[in-house]
Amino acid sequence: MIRQDLFRRQFAAGVPVRTTQVMAAGQRPITLAALREPATAAAWKKIPSWYLVATEDRNIPPAAERWMATRARARTVAVRAPHAVSVSDPEPVTELILDAVRSVRSGH
Repeated sequence: MIRQDLFRRQFAAGVPVRTTQVMAAGQRPITLAALREPATAAAWKKIPSWYLVATEDRNIPPAAERWMATRARARTVAVRAPHAVSVSDPEPVTELILDAVRSVRSGH
């Protein structure tokens, strides 16, 4: 969990303060089981992938995000945004999802 007084800076820079306060209050610790559960298959090995790199992410280093996207041969978009990019900058997230839908529908 991220300390509530650090949450906005660490996780959601650019998100309105009130929204960030609600997000911070609602966070839950990750379970040990979630960290220990082995992956049985990587979907990105068999299906097309898209990846949004949040260049201001303070939780997952952007270099690691780029590495994961490259490994998955993902179509990648970089956005100057925090980890909570879907809240701070929903438009590029929406566009990436729509691009994926259009691509899958057209077979490209």
